[in-house]
Amino acid sequence: MSTTYYICKYTPVELLEALGGTCQVLDEMPDGFLLSDQVGHPNLCGFGKAVLEACLSGRVRELVLVNCCDTIRSVYDILGLV
Repeated sequence: MSTTYYICKYTPVELLEALGGTCQVLDEMPDGFLLSDQVGHPNLCGFGKAVLEACLSGRVRELVLVNCCDTIRSVYDILGLV
């Protein structure tokens, strides 16, 4: 089974694990934003760009996003288009 990544403390990690998931927080910072700069707005914060970079690079296959801030809503919208 693959790892389900999450980024927010409001993610129901216990529920996902009770359903058999393996969860891990996505908290790494990439060396650059080559991929995320191609699809995201230049004013998107570094955290949002880091999440996009991890997803677009293929490192993250499963990600739970919660509606907790404007940045994450923007990341969700961008990932829905690519």
